[in-house]
Amino acid sequence: METSSTITNLHVALVYNLKRNPHQEEEAE
Repeated sequence: METSSTITNLHVALVYNLKRNPHQEEEAE
């Protein structure tokens, strides 16, 4: 089971996406 790895990958992808799209800062939280 690589659940933690998958979650980490998703989290990194989300943060990376937010950094690339600062226009969507309204949905940051």
